[in-house]
Amino acid sequence: MIVKERKGENHHHKQKTFEWHLARIDKFTGSKIGDLMKQGRGKGEQWGETAKSVIFEMFTLQNMTDEGRAEYIYQQMKKDFIQTRWGNDNESFARELYCEKTGFEVVVNGFTVNPDCEYHGGSFDGEVVGQKGIIEIKCPFDPMKHMKNVNLSRTGIDSTFEHYPQIQSNIETAKAEWCDFISFDPRQRDEYKIVIIRVMRDQFFIDAMMNRVHDAKSILDMMNNGVSIENAIKQIADYDKAISNI
Repeated sequence: MIVKERKGENHHHKQKTFEWHLARIDKFTGSKIGDLMKQGRGKGEQWGETAKSVIFEMFTLQNMTDEGRAEYIYQQMKKDFIQTRWGNDNESFARELYCEKTGFEVVVNGFTVNPDCEYHGGSFDGEVVGQKGIIEIKCPFDPMKHMKNVNLSRTGIDSTFEHYPQIQSNIETAKAEWCDFISFDPRQRDEYKIVIIRVMRDQFFIDAMMNRVHDAKSILDMMNNGVSIENAIKQIADYDKAISNI
């Protein structure tokens, strides 16, 4: 059984709506955490170009006019990729099958703000009623990706998994203890149609992730005060070094 969409102080806006896009503009979100944590290729380069691009995107969107920001969001909403459409079309079926197989009830959330960090949040795909758990659904357009996820159910998910940062980010946002990662492909035989893999809260990873989020916010704030991203990163590094020497 699936219960209705949850609404409340920290639960905002159905996914993919204009309001959902707007709510995410000043937040470091689960879908971008993996990129934000990427280091550079050089020795000791803590912030790679991919991580910088996450901060630059937020800096750009925050400094648009309201009209410009709205136009940009509407343009993004018009983009239509077959992979994204496939995932969106099949997500509800995956959720229903998950509930059928586990007996759990799931609350469908919109964008959720981390109650302990106003600039961090995520859009996890459901909260399990009566449990300290959430779900993350992937419906790969490429059937081989799904079968690789089937194989993961036999080995387990660790920090090298591409969606691990997003999963842990959403666990932290929801203040959950675990996340059931769900991979669904309706084209497969019944025994391979859905795979459910439980991922437990990784506090060590979460602590490192939130330190990264706080540093990224400090860099963003400095950029908004006229400091270049390079100098902002250097100031953060110098501060961290000074703290570690105390």
